Amino acid sequence: MDFYVWTPNGSSLFRIRRNREYWDLLKIALSDFWWNHVQPAKEMCSKSPITNSVIQMRSLKPAPRHELCDDIKDASKCVVDKSDLLIREIHGKLLN
Repeated sequence: MDFYVWTPNGSSLFRIRRNREYWDLLKIALSDFWWNHVQPAKEMCSKSPITNSVIQMRSLKPAPRHELCDDIKDASKCVVDKSDLLIREIHGKLLN
């Protein structure tokens, strides 16, 4: 998969190899977020009008960091280390 990253200072294009274990790890965290926060909020909104979301939805606010955050960061670094940098551009200049 080719993965494009843009920032105000430049951009890069990486070729990333498929890594089933990495995506399975991400799926756990994304699934936790969906089923523990998004889905309950959708159900709450469908049952009655939300008049003060800060208070009414406070219990559904996710923690600042998922329990798998460190594992995901480590796995992401491994994926990046194994990827190929195809193009890098900084302030409009292509670098090789």
